[in-house]
Amino acid sequence: MVVEDILYKWQNDLLDVVTSSYKIQVDRGGSYLDFTTDSKFGDITSNIAFKLSKELKKRSLDVANELAKVLAPFMDTERFRYLDGVKVAGNGYLNFYIADGFYVELLEEIYRKDGSFGQSNIGKGERVNIEFVSANPTGPLTVAHGRQAAVGDTLARIIKFVGYDVTREFYLNDCGNQVNNLGKSIYTKYSELFGKTYPFPEEGYHGEYIGDIAKDIKDSEGDKYINIPNEDAVTKFSNIGVETILGCIKKDLTDFRVTFDNYYSQNTLEKSGKVEEVVEYLKQVNLIYEKEKAFWLKTTAFGDQQDRVLIKSDRTYTYRTPDIAYHKDKFERGFKQVIDLWGPDHHAHVGTMQSALKMLGCDNRGNFTVLIVQHCRLLRGGEEVKMSKRAATYVTLRELLDEVGCDAARYFFAMRKTDSHLDFDIDVAKKQSMENPVYYIQYAYARISSIFRKGREDGLIEEGIKPPPAFGAEEITLARELLKFPYIVRSAAENLDTERMTRYLYQLAWTLQSYYQKGDKDKQLRVLCEDEKIRSMRLYTIRAVQIVIKNGLELLGINAPERMEQQIS
Repeated sequence: MVVEDILYKWQNDLLDVVTSSYKIQVDRGGSYLDFTTDSKFGDITSNIAFKLSKELKKRSLDVANELAKVLAPFMDTERFRYLDGVKVAGNGYLNFYIADGFYVELLEEIYRKDGSFGQSNIGKGERVNIEFVSANPTGPLTVAHGRQAAVGDTLARIIKFVGYDVTREFYLNDCGNQVNNLGKSIYTKYSELFGKTYPFPEEGYHGEYIGDIAKDIKDSEGDKYINIPNEDAVTKFSNIGVETILGCIKKDLTDFRVTFDNYYSQNTLEKSGKVEEVVEYLKQVNLIYEKEKAFWLKTTAFGDQQDRVLIKSDRTYTYRTPDIAYHKDKFERGFKQVIDLWGPDHHAHVGTMQSALKMLGCDNRGNFTVLIVQHCRLLRGGEEVKMSKRAATYVTLRELLDEVGCDAARYFFAMRKTDSHLDFDIDVAKKQSMENPVYYIQYAYARISSIFRKGREDGLIEEGIKPPPAFGAEEITLARELLKFPYIVRSAAENLDTERMTRYLYQLAWTLQSYYQKGDKDKQLRVLCEDEKIRSMRLYTIRAVQIVIKNGLELLGINAPERMEQQIS
């Protein structure tokens, strides 16, 4: 049995029966099976009757009743041997019950696969480029960058887990006006250290880090740059500033357990001539026209809301021009899927990029996807936290990590869909109680380790727990949750949705806590009970739960601690 495929096998078996019985064709790419929300209504539910009712010109309930009768004889055959019956519910749902013996094999597979349980090969090695964070190297990472980092890295882990060849990429905007203003800002502070004045740029950068960089230059180079032309000094300080800030960005990302396979430099891109090549090609195919002394791209012809300026009247590029060349280069490097995570201020750029890639023949299969990562609001004591001493205008990722830690930050950033605004409650993230969801999940893992340690100390656990011949009702409740894990992973990958994983792990931890609570009320229901066979069965079950929790936390980039001091009340 391969658990990762069992639901799809059952669906195909169901469709085989339907097509042979009704002599009709059914779309096999559709989704017809799902897990029930309440086990008293079965384990698996199907909407197939609703899909067939229109074609058969019958009520969905009548179709469901017919199908239940048709399927009944098949329940005793080999292909349906893991199913224990089917019932009709509601207006036409078919609810299937999984045979108890299935769960013995399920847990055996979890033990056998261990850290690879939930892994699959649906990607078949297809190359995927996922670009995220891509912060300008002009200041520390913000909390908004932190959310992109956590979501992007988690998605990369999940996508890789289901068989794709994933490259994590950071686009480095290391040239242009912003970098020039960075150099001017640092030079202003540097000049002040020698009693000189240099006008601070109107769009300059504030915050302690500017003064720190200036002081470092003074300490290492002295007054070397005071008497050279201002333009040369600004260029030098721009380079130093980018190098210094990028180093800090990389350090923050490393501490956040985020690594990139490639830092792609815009400066290098522009020097390579690839931007000019794209512009010349678009001119040759008559997709650029001149208006008001600027050059416009005919993006409306390819679905954008309006045409966009590529070259301004002063003959400099707009920000979108090198960006288009950069994305073209991604496809030229052989990536079959390109995924970008952008902030909400780039929403209008999505249509432009999609149109430009179609012009360049790079998005013919819909293989370019943009996730807009919405705003994140920090709360402390119910009030929004806005200011930062370090960056002057925003709270940095480093400040947040220092206060709540990496595990809490990664979980909280990942626990909402990217298109939803996120309220990050710092007070909750710091708590060691069931109010803090990541602590709750980690404690579930650590408590299992604690039970095994106590069992060994008391001589109640032998090495190599053997699989039981059957499970009790409470253990099957836990096993039902474990069965969902491979499908949660696959669904999270297909929908690019980290929330599914955080929600699943919390539900699994809650189910485990409910399991324990029954033992708190009745000693005979405790894991380390007196009956050796029952004790072994329960230990075998919770160890499987621990494997799945660890695999899920690993995909989220969160630690699975063996010990935690505080207990959940």
